[in-house]
Amino acid sequence: MEYLKLRNVASYCNEDVTINLSKQINLFYGQNGSGKSTIANYFYDTNANNENSQYLLCSKSFYKNYKFLVYNKKFIQDIFYEDTQAGIFTLSKENKEIEVLIGNKENDKNKLQLESLNILNKIKENDSRKKDNYEKLKNNIYGKFSKLRKSELRPLLKNNFHSENFCEKILSLDVSDVSKNINLKELEDEYVELIKNKGHYIENIPELRKYIFNSKDISLLEEPILPIKENYRIEIIKKFNSYDWVRHGLKNYMDNDICPFCQSNTIDENFKLEMHNIFNDSYDNLITEIKYLKENYQNYYNEVNSFFNKLSDHPKLFEDDFDKNIIDLIKREISDNLLKLDEKINSPTKSIKLNSMSEIDKFINLIVKKNNALNALNEKVKNFVDSERKIVSHMWKKIRELSEDFISIYKVDEEKLDKEIKKLKKEEINIDSQLKIITQEITELKSNFSNIETTIENINKNLLLLGIKSFKIIKSVSNDCYTLERHGEKQSGSSVFSSLSEGEKTIISFLYFIELCKGRTTKNDLENQSS
Repeated sequence: MEYLKLRNVASYCNEDVTINLSKQINLFYGQNGSGKSTIANYFYDTNANNENSQYLLCSKSFYKNYKFLVYNKKFIQDIFYEDTQAGIFTLSKENKEIEVLIGNKENDKNKLQLESLNILNKIKENDSRKKDNYEKLKNNIYGKFSKLRKSELRPLLKNNFHSENFCEKILSLDVSDVSKNINLKELEDEYVELIKNKGHYIENIPELRKYIFNSKDISLLEEPILPIKENYRIEIIKKFNSYDWVRHGLKNYMDNDICPFCQSNTIDENFKLEMHNIFNDSYDNLITEIKYLKENYQNYYNEVNSFFNKLSDHPKLFEDDFDKNIIDLIKREISDNLLKLDEKINSPTKSIKLNSMSEIDKFINLIVKKNNALNALNEKVKNFVDSERKIVSHMWKKIRELSEDFISIYKVDEEKLDKEIKKLKKEEINIDSQLKIITQEITELKSNFSNIETTIENINKNLLLLGIKSFKIIKSVSNDCYTLERHGEKQSGSSVFSSLSEGEKTIISFLYFIELCKGRTTKNDLENQSS
């Protein structure tokens, strides 16, 4: 016997009250109305599981099937308020050899029952280990993904948020159906992006035009611009590499006849003409080309500024520091080239090499990448349900993959325990088979060599020992039953029992109950201890 559960009967409330009955002897005591009789009546009621029974919500658990013998008011009413009482069959005194044989078989049976009980206890222990093994797995997995349950992916867990369902869900997944490329953080970011843009469409980022300098432009900037005409003054200028200095002086200090250095009237019209002839129209045309180039490039710079200003509110263009940094680098790159163009205009003899515009190339590639991501996002938002379902699928696949270490250990232990339980159950089946055989042998021996007379003698003998001579128990004439009889009177049966005092009723009923514990009510009935 393992436990008894009582619920919503007599003084017991509408919640399970569990009583441990695993010990061989269990004593119940308490005040009136505490529920002692309710327990006794539950075991006495052979129809306790009937749908009309008051014990419908009660239950019990046993290692074996038992025949319950209960001494209570109902027992007395059912037995002694009838004209006859069922006979109790016990072995005759003369059958000592049979009694020894039965005793030996009883001992063998007890050993088998003890062995069976030990096996059942081992099965129970292994079942308990299986539960502990599962609890360990459940706690390990649940603890491993505590951050996940607090993340933005939490809504996708749905009914699997609690540990039991969470673990069962993972165990139901196929270990082969995993992807090493899945990342839970990336899935979380993807889901956040999907929810954030649900019902919205984000326009693509326009492409930024790149200004390209042709080979002629590059050559013009890299090669020094020198006067073509030769004279003695050119030789002096060339000797001292003073082209730009002289050109600057002609532009800023040739307004009068006074030399800016000696402050004498040494500059006449012939000098001015010779100096101007050094820098002829061809020279000036090249300078004009550079100025035009610079003007176009300045317009491009303005175009770039306008481009970024118009897109300042675009949700995907300035979403991180990298975007902002590369934009600053692009502007700086163009500004540096503008300064170099100014330098070439002011100093034509210098060789100028412009920046490569590599930052613009990076930005153009970045826009392509962002637009591809935008197109993918817009497509996911458009098919929101399918997109969410895919994220859920990938999430569980990754969880299953990350749980594999715990699950593999669990399955190894589980397999060992299952093998052990299977082995024990096979042994239990074999012992049960032996028990059925030996029980049948004992039953046949008792039925062939038992009678009800011994019980009559025992009860009447005990009545005399207690000083009771006014009534006795006798065998019924018509069947293997008993009836009560008063000495010297024809009165018998239930009328005799009704005439007894309360003490006499208790004595005769209890003596009958004691004999019932030792015997059986029919020849073919199994013994009362167990079946």
